[in-house]
Amino acid sequence: MEIGSTVLDFDLLESTNKTMYELIQEGLVQPGTVVRAGYQTNGRGQRGTTWDSAASNNLLFSLYLDSRSIGPDEQFAISRGLSIAMCEALQPLVGEAKLEIKWPNDILLDGRKLCGFLIENSIKGNKLEWTIVGIGLNVNQVDFGKLKDATSLSVQSGRNFDLDDLLGFCLEKLNVYWKRVQSFENLNDLYLSKLYGFSRSVPVVIDGESKEIQIQGVDAYGRLLGRVGEEERRFDLKELRFSPIAP
Repeated sequence: MEIGSTVLDFDLLESTNKTMYELIQEGLVQPGTVVRAGYQTNGRGQRGTTWDSAASNNLLFSLYLDSRSIGPDEQFAISRGLSIAMCEALQPLVGEAKLEIKWPNDILLDGRKLCGFLIENSIKGNKLEWTIVGIGLNVNQVDFGKLKDATSLSVQSGRNFDLDDLLGFCLEKLNVYWKRVQSFENLNDLYLSKLYGFSRSVPVVIDGESKEIQIQGVDAYGRLLGRVGEEERRFDLKELRFSPIAP
């Protein structure tokens, strides 16, 4: 079923991922359904962080995917494919500005956070059962308060965007890349070409200490691969934190 075949719009939700989960448990939605909110009171990020968004200024939505064809040891393919999709959807809107994927699930625009993902999988046996992908995209918001590392399409371009049109454009690209993920197409080289810090040194914090890492890739389990000093290492979530990017 096509992503976006059904779009459920809400003015206010605690979290689009939470609402989608409840609808799945109640058997009220089919794969391909999108839940969208004008505002979230408790939007979440990948590491348990919150996602703050001005009401009706941004895109906040969740996808319900049938991921039964994907094994648990292949689940990072979902993040890889859909983050590429969002980059390709947004690049025509930002001109020559640089879009990068920051591991694990952020998209940066000229070094500042533009978009974030929260991916939640249900695993049954040795296969995924279903996947919820929450996406928050800063669109028309221009004031981020104390969040100095955030930006939006409007900040970058100086104009406002129609949220309905933009959602349709994003869903079109997400459909294309979801099909490529399901067909087990190798998207790794394309992903690495967009990965922040790939083949160059970037500042990070590891075990409370500031260090430099040269990112070498991401393995099938979603662990970051990199060289720290003379040591090659793998990092799970929360084992490494990127330092703020200098303006």
